[in-house]
Amino acid sequence: MGAFPSETADDKEAYWPASRNAGLEKAWSMNPDGFTLMTACSADEIAQEKKGPDGKSYGAFTYHLVEALKNMAPNAPLPSYRLLSDKITKAILGDQLQQQQTPHVYGRDRLAFLETYEAFIAAPIVSTVKDGALVIPTGRFHAVYPGSEFKLGYPWHDTVLRVSGIDKWKCLAKPLRGSLPSRLDSTPQVVPSKWGLGEEKFRAFVDKRLGDSFRKELEKHLKELLAGSVEVVAASEADILNQDVYGLLLHPGQNKIDILAPSEVAGRQGEAEETKPDKSLVSVTASKKQANKFNAKARIPGFTFPGHDGLQLVPKCGIALANLARFKQVLVDMPKMASDNYEPFEWKLDPVGRPKDRKWSFNFQNTGHTELRVTVLSLTPGFAVNQFWPSDSPHWLVPQGKKIPPFALTMGIPKELRGVNDKLSLHRDILRVMVTDGEGCSWRCLELPEIWQVDAIAQNARNRESTGRNPGMAPSDPQWWINDIEVYTSSRAS
Repeated sequence: MGAFPSETADDKEAYWPASRNAGLEKAWSMNPDGFTLMTACSADEIAQEKKGPDGKSYGAFTYHLVEALKNMAPNAPLPSYRLLSDKITKAILGDQLQQQQTPHVYGRDRLAFLETYEAFIAAPIVSTVKDGALVIPTGRFHAVYPGSEFKLGYPWHDTVLRVSGIDKWKCLAKPLRGSLPSRLDSTPQVVPSKWGLGEEKFRAFVDKRLGDSFRKELEKHLKELLAGSVEVVAASEADILNQDVYGLLLHPGQNKIDILAPSEVAGRQGEAEETKPDKSLVSVTASKKQANKFNAKARIPGFTFPGHDGLQLVPKCGIALANLARFKQVLVDMPKMASDNYEPFEWKLDPVGRPKDRKWSFNFQNTGHTELRVTVLSLTPGFAVNQFWPSDSPHWLVPQGKKIPPFALTMGIPKELRGVNDKLSLHRDILRVMVTDGEGCSWRCLELPEIWQVDAIAQNARNRESTGRNPGMAPSDPQWWINDIEVYTSSRAS
């Protein structure tokens, strides 16, 4: 069996083998979701032994696997196969064995160890038990739609709850089957597992060279992640590039699938029409006029697959597209529901320093007669949504007439998005200022990982403390405002 490369975040570009064992090829192609294998080493390596503290010899892989599981905190969520494999690999490297040994995971590496579930979003949400259902502090103003589903946190992760009622700031969710676990505490954590689309239809164009099996499996997988009308259409490269839709495009000969997003989701991101010889990385702020020189159709570097079969990438592509659908709800749908009344505040983002080392100073003042609660979100070029500030609480309280102490920030560019082939690439960051004049609410439930990192960030989130994620329900009906500012950054291939 050929070895698959690790998919850790700090890896260089991965090159997959051209062929694999024929028997495994059939199993993988027919049912990638039903197959996971964790190996102690590559096919061309020999599993090593090491001595434990008791003087006995153990297989190095088995020893570190047992140690990793033994050293988990009580009641901690199980790690994914991938994260567990990465942890064991680092431990084996630390042993400085005579020969190299590299553990690998084949198949569903995002699954929790010896389990059948994986988280879909970054931040857990603290809910409240009420009359056999859960009241979850995320509602219509958070762009939650009918059909959305949540899963209970560990150890009741098999319990799925579907939204049965939606208020402005909260929703009610009931178990799809049976009732809530009898030993569930009064404030259980949940994670979204399926997003309702509302009245919108999600339509994705898929490169017809990927084959009909890929298209059908992708549509099936998307319907597990999105509630509503979902359609996946086979199309030519020209059709995908010429229509303003979600798309998957094959790089023939490179075993890569790129992701495309409509302009309202991606903004003016892409490659410049002209090329320049300087390959050094630059970081400058571009105006919207400059941004119009770039392609409106963002072609997002996607995923690499082994051999000649892209079917094993269906789950990753499905999660990436579902992430983009949710990103669109946060970016486009939420501002339509915010207050259009007079804004009792002023804020600005001032550039600091030279363009190449650009920083930004955030300034905010409450100009009204009531106290305000402020949260700053970041919508990144990698289509992540993060609570940027404050980092340790749901919001910052600003008394009437007062200012927020100015703070500095920088704009980073994901390595996956840096320019290639002498092309100048443009990237959009959005700083979103959320302001409420009542008791406020938490916006952490909006968080999304970058589309390449859904599994890694989700695992980290499930190990987080839940402090600051249970805002309670605002007894009044506060006004709330959304202000967005776009910052464009350009880069070249390094």
